[in-house]
Amino acid sequence: MPVLVETDALTKRYKNQVVLENVSIAIEEGSIVGLLGPNGAGKSTLIQCILGLLAYEGQCRTLGRDPRRSRHLLMENTTYVPDQLCLPLWLSVEQLLQFMCSIHPRFSESEARRFLNQTEIKGSSKLYKLSKGMLVQLHLALALATDSQLLILDEPTLGLDVTRRKEFWKQIINDYSDGKRTLIIATHLIQEVEHLVSHLILINHGRITLNQSMDSVLEHYQSVLAFPGRAQDLRAMNPVKEQEVFGRTVFLFEGRSPRELAQYGEIHQTHLTDIFEAATQRDPS
Repeated sequence: MPVLVETDALTKRYKNQVVLENVSIAIEEGSIVGLLGPNGAGKSTLIQCILGLLAYEGQCRTLGRDPRRSRHLLMENTTYVPDQLCLPLWLSVEQLLQFMCSIHPRFSESEARRFLNQTEIKGSSKLYKLSKGMLVQLHLALALATDSQLLILDEPTLGLDVTRRKEFWKQIINDYSDGKRTLIIATHLIQEVEHLVSHLILINHGRITLNQSMDSVLEHYQSVLAFPGRAQDLRAMNPVKEQEVFGRTVFLFEGRSPRELAQYGEIHQTHLTDIFEAATQRDPS
């Protein structure tokens, strides 16, 4: 598959502070990428470098272009929803839809209305009168109605209640599972995206700690519920995480085969939150 986003030794500094260090990633066309990390890990900074919104050291190509030199061309086929809303609050919803029609050739007014019809947002409402959750829904409606090759969402469901979050992810699955359009989701809400993403990038302290397809991640990590009396045997095999669950011990292993571990405990499906915690607790050096 063609590579749509590629970085090589990308580094971002603010004076003496290194925010991103030697970040090298490749995101293929048609993938749904979870860019995961704790708050302050560097997710938003990496996105802004990919979009040419920040200067950086190293190399970056987005949709085959240098984002710093071709940002105006890049944005014709890229949609970005930042973690901070940036809508013109003095407009009405109807005026905003008309404005989007006038400035973006790939914006579909009908698609935006279809999404908004599932909400309580009225066309006559002024944006400054909408709740934070409604503004998030409106922003996402504009993004989903723009037929972009690359969609980047930074903490997209903050401000939405549980029901609205489920509806949003259902919409994402319907619109971005065609194998052609590419989606990058930056979030710290791991459980919301673990069944959605096809590729996983974990970032911590500005460095990539994991960069693999979800299939290979789930093959690489094994979760084992220890048989009675066998916890010490598993502990001796250097698990990356250990926790007590209802009086029994669960271990997380990296790079061990299920066959090797099965004699000591029950093999269970590994949750992405456990992998995330183990990866972010590593020494970033």
